[in-house]
Formats: sequence, structure tokens, C-alpha cells
Amino acid sequence: MRYSHVMGALVGATLALFAIPGCQDGGISVDGIQPERGSHHGGDRVTIQGKGFEDAPGMTIYFGQREVRSRRIIGDRSIVVTTPHGSPGESVDVQIIFDDARQILYEDAFTYVDSGDDYRGR
Repeated sequence: MRYSHVMGALVGATLALFAIPGCQDGGISVDGIQPERGSHHGGDRVTIQGKGFEDAPGMTIYFGQREVRSRRIIGDRSIVVTTPHGSPGESVDVQIIFDDARQILYEDAFTYVDSGDDYRGR
């Protein structure tokens, strides 16, 4: 897994994105995700660990291209989400997009497994 910070900058009418590996912006960062795998049916609780979440502007979280529907900020260092569905064997990036256009991208952060596989995602 590789953590990248992506900062949005509004230039005229064009949104430009700049990837800066290992960077944080305004004290917001992602340090890890637990567990790192879960059922392809979705519905697993996953904790995104980092810092700066409590004071962050509104946010939308994606697992790959699928938006997380349920999230709860737990203090400054954790966000608990319920995973959307995925495909067995699919590894996805976890992306947090803030209302002020900043973004954090955690690459290959989560892998969906077949429910019959031995996993402990819940």
C-alpha cells in the first residue's frame, strides 16, 4: 500500500489535482485502514486511522468508485465506515474528498474477498 496526498487547486474554471506522496495538508492525514480486507457483499465495518478528522470540513469517502453510505467520525484519529459492495479479489483505493476540494488517496488500501474465504472483516 502507498499513501498519497492529493491537493485540489482551483485554477480558473479548471480543477487541477497534484499528487504529493507521503504528504498531509492542514494536519489531515491517513495512516492506515483496519481491517484491510472484507466481504465482496460489503457491509463490513472498517476503521480509517489518521489525524485531523474531527476538525475537517465535510467529506465524501469512496472505496474504489463506490461511495461509502455510512460513516462516523470517532474523535480526531478515526473514521468508522461501512464498506460498499465490490468484486471478489478486487483491491481498491480509499479516497476521501473534502468539501473544500482537498483529497486524500490511500492506494490499494482494501481488498474484497469472496465470503467463503477465510477473512475477519467484521
